[in-house]
Amino acid sequence: MALIAEPRGHLAGWRTIAGCFAAILLVCDAQAQPAEPAADVQISAAKNATAPKPPPLQILAAIDFSETYTSNAGGNTGFGLSAGDAYTRARLNLGVRYNMGPVNLQANYALIADKYAQFSQLDNYTNRLNLAADATLIPEQLVVQGSAFAAPALLNRVGAISAGGEPISNIDNRDSYGYVVEPRYFLRIGDYASSTTSVSKGDIFFVSPSTSNLGVPTLIPPVQDSASFSVREQIKSGTYFSQIQWDLTLSRSEMTQVSNTQTQEDGVADISYQLNRHAALLASGGYSAFRSSSTLSRDLSGPAALGGFKFSYGPTFTLTAQAGERNRYPTYIGSLLWAITAMTKVTGSLTDAIGTPQNDILANLSNLAAGIDTAAPNYAAPTSPTAEQALAPQLSTVSPISSQGLALDNSINRERRTTISLLHESVRTQYSLTLVKDTRDRLDLAGTLFNPHTSLYSVNAMITRKMRTNLTSYVSASYSLAHEFGGEDRILGAEAGVSYTMSDTLSLYLTNRYLHRDLNGVIGVPNAPLDDDEVVLGIRKAF
Repeated sequence: MALIAEPRGHLAGWRTIAGCFAAILLVCDAQAQPAEPAADVQISAAKNATAPKPPPLQILAAIDFSETYTSNAGGNTGFGLSAGDAYTRARLNLGVRYNMGPVNLQANYALIADKYAQFSQLDNYTNRLNLAADATLIPEQLVVQGSAFAAPALLNRVGAISAGGEPISNIDNRDSYGYVVEPRYFLRIGDYASSTTSVSKGDIFFVSPSTSNLGVPTLIPPVQDSASFSVREQIKSGTYFSQIQWDLTLSRSEMTQVSNTQTQEDGVADISYQLNRHAALLASGGYSAFRSSSTLSRDLSGPAALGGFKFSYGPTFTLTAQAGERNRYPTYIGSLLWAITAMTKVTGSLTDAIGTPQNDILANLSNLAAGIDTAAPNYAAPTSPTAEQALAPQLSTVSPISSQGLALDNSINRERRTTISLLHESVRTQYSLTLVKDTRDRLDLAGTLFNPHTSLYSVNAMITRKMRTNLTSYVSASYSLAHEFGGEDRILGAEAGVSYTMSDTLSLYLTNRYLHRDLNGVIGVPNAPLDDDEVVLGIRKAF
């Protein structure tokens, strides 16, 4: 179903309003106090360092109302088919911070409702949640960790999409929910070794959103709910061993869906031999068994052997690299941490794993705690800071599902991902740059209507600046190229925004978002360009 096009005069009107608002901000900024000198910043930092600790329980809340004009409300593809509309968004944000005794908990929740002026079939509400908690049941012996999330999920890049990421079609979007709970038992065997026994249980659910079924469905099976269960035992060397460090890991994991079940059993021994204080040789060997109820294109069970090195220079530089064979594939893995200065950091990772997209989501969920109250969440999935994190970081949420990544389906894949990120912070400005290469080889024969080899290349850049104590701005740009569904698609995105703080609890913000997509040779959907331009004007009240 396509929305009927309407004149774009409304867009010009909204841009005029946006321009007036920007002019007001500039006037207010000119009248504001000048920026703090460096000495004042250092004094302020010293005061913060000696500030009293926050109370063990904090309840945070905020409400948000905004008006948005979008030039392509239904995400229609093709010249002359886009239909503009305005929608009102109401948002309720809640946050909980609890740190008392053996229990630590952080949670951010947002309930968002969108009401469109003309196309009521696009009205929808979404839930966003980040929750991370841990409880020490027996000091130094038994800890239980848990995390949960809720977020909209884009199933593929070639359907109806929007500049702001709104779930405008229940064909290409799902509301996703998931959790992981993991108790860990620690045992120390003198100075010789330590043992960690863990059991992990996780589930992920996909629900059709409340919006209409716009657009053309792609020729892939609907994404399925998944349940995972794993047991892991790791024995590591203790301080008695100095030059040689070792660990032995035994694990078994199971992922269950309606259409198939996969189990993986691994027994791996890792050895590190320290050549000197900077360099070490790495070696790992063992056996990996992978079984699936679906027919696979090749046998994945077999011995695993990897060798490589680790080079470190104090806490500022660490590089690891290993190569060998695992799951009967040539395998290359590695990581990089380079703190160039106290304010500039480069991180990188090279991974190679067998699993489903749902495996990837639940694995990313274990890093959820690092994504709360930070503009650089530590997810393995391709990700970058969001506008919400730039303008309202305290109650922002992040998703373990990659935005505009490769298709979210039920495939069993060998996935290789390379990620390099640069983060630089100054007193008032933060820069981030992320480069990603993601490659998949589909291994289950069912559903292979397209080329089983898919790939994604993306670059994301963002600059956030505290222009004044009451004025924050950001600008971001992204570009990605995917080979999928028999063809390729290219998506270009750009965004800019500014937030003006009127008081300690009240702020105004203005945002402009733009998205352009081209398709070439993609099977089953119109191969025509898509454009969307959104202008957002809002007010936010914190409590």
